[in-house]
Amino acid sequence: MKIYFAAAISAGRQYAPIYREIVSELKHNGHTVLTEHVAHPEVVNIEKEIADQEIYQRDIQLLLESDLVLAEVSHPSTGVGYEIAYALLNHKPVICTHLKGLKMSKMITGNIEPLISIHSYESTIELLENLPGWINRL
Repeated sequence: MKIYFAAAISAGRQYAPIYREIVSELKHNGHTVLTEHVAHPEVVNIEKEIADQEIYQRDIQLLLESDLVLAEVSHPSTGVGYEIAYALLNHKPVICTHLKGLKMSKMITGNIEPLISIHSYESTIELLENLPGWINRL
């Protein structure tokens, strides 16, 4: 399955180790992660060298090629919110994950669109154990 992984890039890099674990697990399970760069430790510096329009066009194209969007939303991100909305408008299933106990945007938690599912987790181990089941339910 082709998965578009969305997570905070400009801010929220304290969650980057979780992002790397997610991407690694997805690949280990045979999925193609179209946005593997999101988990790269130097993504902020790498993307400084790319024009804004180029990033936008690349990411929209990858999102449209994907079978689903997996968004780690523990850190608020305008870009990730945009990607989630764009995916839903284009009839792509979206899985949102976040650390349990964090205050989440009600635009995410209150969304009753049938193509979106929201899952909280207490540890990276719990997240990685449950991820295949969440994907297979789609």
